[in-house]
Amino acid sequence: MNRMIRVLLIIISLVIYSCKSNKITIKYDKENRYEELDKSMVADKSKEYVIVFLEDYFNGEVKGYVGDELVFNEKIETEESIGTTLRTFIYDYSKNKKLPIIKIETEGKSVDIDIFRNYKLIYIYMEDDKWEIIYSNVYATYEWIINETQHNNTTQKRIHITH
Repeated sequence: MNRMIRVLLIIISLVIYSCKSNKITIKYDKENRYEELDKSMVADKSKEYVIVFLEDYFNGEVKGYVGDELVFNEKIETEESIGTTLRTFIYDYSKNKKLPIIKIETEGKSVDIDIFRNYKLIYIYMEDDKWEIIYSNVYATYEWIINETQHNNTTQKRIHITH
């Protein structure tokens, strides 16, 4: 009977996990997919930290936990013209033997995210009930187009922002 209970618990766990995982997409970005990548755009892999980027579709209060510690608690909005919030937090894991879990909470939704030593950047997107997590070592760039009017002449300026 003990074995039947274990099998039943495993099946229930798999069903719950598979339902939850349908709402989370995880991607692993490889820097070798970029042509002529400028080395300044690559995170220093010798450092023992992770930077968490809160990207698109965040509009409201966002809390970020590392383990049980609240490390980020702000009301943020996505800058629609560039598709990001420009908000980040950094966690230094140099003193950790075991890496904790990052948890992001917003609007009654949450996601748990693993930290991997070989990825220094984590990009998080949240739309409706769907989360997208991208592990990377390449900093994202955004192009912002600004219309500037002087003396009845309108010109466009392109500003590049590197996270």
